[in-house]
Amino acid sequence: MSTVIYNPKFLTVNGRKTLNTADIKNFIWSHASWFLKAGEMKKFPDDVGEAMLRQIDFLIEVDKTNHERIKKEVEEKKFKCDKCDFETNTKIAFVNHFATHGKENQIEDMEGIEDAQPVGEYREAKQVQNPEEGIPKGGTKFQPVVDKDGVGWYEPGLERDSVS
Repeated sequence: MSTVIYNPKFLTVNGRKTLNTADIKNFIWSHASWFLKAGEMKKFPDDVGEAMLRQIDFLIEVDKTNHERIKKEVEEKKFKCDKCDFETNTKIAFVNHFATHGKENQIEDMEGIEDAQPVGEYREAKQVQNPEEGIPKGGTKFQPVVDKDGVGWYEPGLERDSVS
């Protein structure tokens, strides 16, 4: 005999789908690992099925009374595109599909996003032609050399290798 178990995609509280459930990975029983993805229904040996139902609260045992409802829920797709009729159970497939709608749709979606505002003084980065420019030479561990921005340099600045 076997026990049929369904791992629901969502938990339903007061008639509303609220939380996503998790995939069951490496459920160890009878010296073996058992797996059950969210939204999946499988037959397990009776002792394994009973142990899973006892230890994992959100799993549902499938019987004659709930089989049709669960079968319908298994076939229901988790991700639906709001721009066309595409449906899938996997997020990566949905993201890849959405990218096919083109850049014009993405630009329309970004119009309402506000610009980030810095805290403090914002200075644009400058492209420096000579990276050694502005780094003072000299200075010791105890006597710093101060550059034009008031930064103390405690060790010697950059020095070119004789190799390059």
